[in-house]
Amino acid sequence: MSNTISGFPRTVATAVVRGGPVGNIEVPGIRHGDQLISVTQMTGALARTDRFANASIPAGSESRIAMATVDTSGSWLVVTWLRGQ
Repeated sequence: MSNTISGFPRTVATAVVRGGPVGNIEVPGIRHGDQLISVTQMTGALARTDRFANASIPAGSESRIAMATVDTSGSWLVVTWLRGQ
């Protein structure tokens, strides 16, 4: 699921997706040229961990981010980004 917010100079989008092993995570609507604002890992106990430093949008990608060095399996990711021009 993703939402978009307009009215800012650029559109802001957010998606809540299941975490996974190190590597690519599906994020509907995100694409190369967009800019990550935040990536937060949420556990079932509602513990939050900032994963922004571990995330990137791979070149030429559609609907995915890359998570480096962190396994987020069994949790949720709240991903927020600016849409590209």
